[in-house]
Amino acid sequence: MKGASAAGSIFGLCAILCVLALTAAQFPNSKVNIGYDKVKNSTEVSIPEMQIDNAIGRKKEKQDLRLEVRYLCSGATSHCHPDEIDLTFVSDSSGEYERSHDLTLLVGGKKIRAKTTWVGGYAEGGAQIEQMKTFVTAEELTEIAHADEVEGKLGQTTFKLSGKNIGALRQLASEMS
Repeated sequence: MKGASAAGSIFGLCAILCVLALTAAQFPNSKVNIGYDKVKNSTEVSIPEMQIDNAIGRKKEKQDLRLEVRYLCSGATSHCHPDEIDLTFVSDSSGEYERSHDLTLLVGGKKIRAKTTWVGGYAEGGAQIEQMKTFVTAEELTEIAHADEVEGKLGQTTFKLSGKNIGALRQLASEMS
């Protein structure tokens, strides 16, 4: 019996390692960050800031635009159904988004609309940085993460998420229960 139990354990371990290897192969450059705060008894789940390569600004020029995504779970777990997911668009621009309060995403023919809040500031070295923050539901993030194509408009900037962007969002969404 001990041999069968050991073989079963080894098989189970191999299965887990294979799943992890497949996930890493699918999303080689994405990583879900999980951080537990004992004092707040909450866990932040996020993906690193990622570049949106094909953003075109109001002057019809390529625009610097990045996306950060995070959510919080109560307790020491990353698997929850969060009430809201924080999407923060970041740009090293000067006033491009200050009056941009609308985000529209086209996800598989469906429109997801959200209001954004603008925050300006300065990065290291003194460069101006703009952040546009909005929130989506867990269901909306899941729709975005499983779409074949996601296009968007933030103020006057249009963009299309790459397969790498969608893959990172899919990996984050897989943490939710």
